[in-house]
Amino acid sequence: MKKMTALLVVITALALCALLILRRQHRAELTHGPRPAAPALSKSAQPPKAAQPMDAFQAGVKLDTRTGTAPDAEAKRRLMERLHREEVRQKPWEQRN
Repeated sequence: MKKMTALLVVITALALCALLILRRQHRAELTHGPRPAAPALSKSAQPPKAAQPMDAFQAGVKLDTRTGTAPDAEAKRRLMERLHREEVRQKPWEQRN
């Protein structure tokens, strides 16, 4: 008897959910109107017939390797001194960092 009651409750709950979903869908159609059909594809929206190979595309890309600043000797010397001081501070011969 308990199984029959549980089954009846589950079926009733599912029917109620279906009814609520249908009701909400119907209300949405009334407030927003029917959905427009999808437009047909125009010739400009269609994909190209012959795609350009990726190698040809990559060959057309030119990289600019200039950095924009020329390193001067004084700045390089200061940088090397700072790196040396940092190395000494970390004491790599003692395996510290």
